[in-house]
Amino acid sequence: HSAGTFSFEDGPDILARLSEHRAMRTLVSVFLASCAGGAIAAPSDGIPNFSPAAGIAWQSNTREGLAPLPTGPQPVGVDPAVFKDVPYDMDTAFPVLDVSNPNLQPWVAAALKAQNDHVLSGKPLQPRSSSCWPHGLTAYMRYNGPTFIIQSADEVVILKNQSSEVRRVRLNAPHSAQPKPSGYGESVGHYENGDTLVIDTIGLDDRTHVDLFRTPHTSALHVIERWTLINGGREIELRVYVEDPGAFKAPYVVTKHYTRAEARWIEAICAENPIGPLDQGLEPMPQADAPDF
Repeated sequence: HSAGTFSFEDGPDILARLSEHRAMRTLVSVFLASCAGGAIAAPSDGIPNFSPAAGIAWQSNTREGLAPLPTGPQPVGVDPAVFKDVPYDMDTAFPVLDVSNPNLQPWVAAALKAQNDHVLSGKPLQPRSSSCWPHGLTAYMRYNGPTFIIQSADEVVILKNQSSEVRRVRLNAPHSAQPKPSGYGESVGHYENGDTLVIDTIGLDDRTHVDLFRTPHTSALHVIERWTLINGGREIELRVYVEDPGAFKAPYVVTKHYTRAEARWIEAICAENPIGPLDQGLEPMPQADAPDF
């Protein structure tokens, strides 16, 4: 799932290879590659230290994953008329969404209305990631499990346990003139003020979604993240700027907080079984066309 290298066409081959011991070797190679440009970053002038100590990861307990600002343009949310008294729980049912959100372009509102009709008819629905496809941005940041950030001189690697998903951020480098669309896009970054990592991402495949509600976007989606260490480096405040004139009438901002917590990397392979119990005929689980060897 490396940013800038993963494509949906590559998915079946890549995910099929992430099985048994090969998955662990892949993970180890990612860690080694992330350190190839230099030693893991330690606190120094202008370089905040996001790399956790052994056995420690960044964890978020925010149920919603990403919180919108109280004012200004808003991302898609649940329909307040349906969930007025009962909170929604995506672990048990897919929510009915608020298609009256004035920030949505008409075609997005229409797509979500059709999706609501699907759910209200009693048919099951799940995020695309339930069929082992990349979350995309900003859905990636809605994950609340352990997140590991590995720093080197010219790259930052962000990993999360779910499906062993990986993002790679090139430091102090420009975007490509025409980045190949991919599940996590092309991410470049730099440090600011000695406490912040800024990540700028373009080139996101328009078959991903901007959230776990399956909200669509266009190929012009532009995401800027600001990961800032606060409280003496014990917490991260994440602010995410989302811009896509083709899907949203105005950019919006969502936020999230992480704290340091004890956690171990757990090998989690999504597509070992190609017959997924959560498949609703929307996105078939990736499969390899030929054996590895």
